[in-house]
Amino acid sequence: MAVKTITSTDVEFGACQVTFGAVDLGSFKGGVTFNYSYNVVKSKPDSLSAPNNAWMTNEDVVVTVPILETDVLSLQYVMPLGHYYINGTDKKMEVGGDQIVSGDFKELIIIPITDGSATLSTDENAQITVHKALCMGPIEKGYNMENERIVTVEFHGFADTTESAGEQLFTLGDTDIASA
Repeated sequence: MAVKTITSTDVEFGACQVTFGAVDLGSFKGGVTFNYSYNVVKSKPDSLSAPNNAWMTNEDVVVTVPILETDVLSLQYVMPLGHYYINGTDKKMEVGGDQIVSGDFKELIIIPITDGSATLSTDENAQITVHKALCMGPIEKGYNMENERIVTVEFHGFADTTESAGEQLFTLGDTDIASA
């Protein structure tokens, strides 16, 4: 009888660190999710019983981050159209009436945490890098007596056209490996 071998080192679990534009976004509650989706149009000539070709028409990557540390200082990094001000211990952010500019798109990196003591993985093969991301609304902050205040934000990936075709959206693993 054949036996299936399971490589336990390939089983991943646990939390992560998320950086956006090289800024650590702090602590999270409820789990960070990475979602890659795409649409394909199939070609099926009348003379065949099955499709014989396909074309990709849309790719999308969305990273959902439930931020636990929700003070004005940490929220400034996820509100691309906000202007942050500090004067001694006083701080504020004003939002509204601005437009997205190229500097609002930043690299987003997900680095796994390897244990319950917030130890970051040093294995670059385990990280995810979205080359060009933007925080998209809505940004909602809940107030209640049952839970911590969580601000869940979504980062959407955009094509980084400075990269080669097929490498413009994100990288799973070590970004330092040269492409073939």
